[in-house]
Amino acid sequence: MYSLGGQPVKLNIMKRVENWSASGILSYLIDTYGESRHDCHSIMRACEIVAKRHDLDPTDMFHFLIENEPVQGMYLHSYGFHTRAGREITRQLEQEYENLSQLKN
Repeated sequence: MYSLGGQPVKLNIMKRVENWSASGILSYLIDTYGESRHDCHSIMRACEIVAKRHDLDPTDMFHFLIENEPVQGMYLHSYGFHTRAGREITRQLEQEYENLSQLKN
């Protein structure tokens, strides 16, 4: 651990999704957070759609959305806050997730 202003800070050593599937996402969320409140299939498809649109890896989109991790090759954070591009990617992910969730109901 490192310290910033006296506060211990963990380095970015989060576990990654091992199995890119709805069940893999579900097990990741349960292992990491103890539960899943969302439709994992819709999260997976939304990440795939937005990742394809921006020529990125869907697992990177997932970890950007869930863990707020930076995405290699994209300028989505500045001083810990989302840039305009980061906010747009987040908006697209949320919109695709909502559209997919509504189709299921």
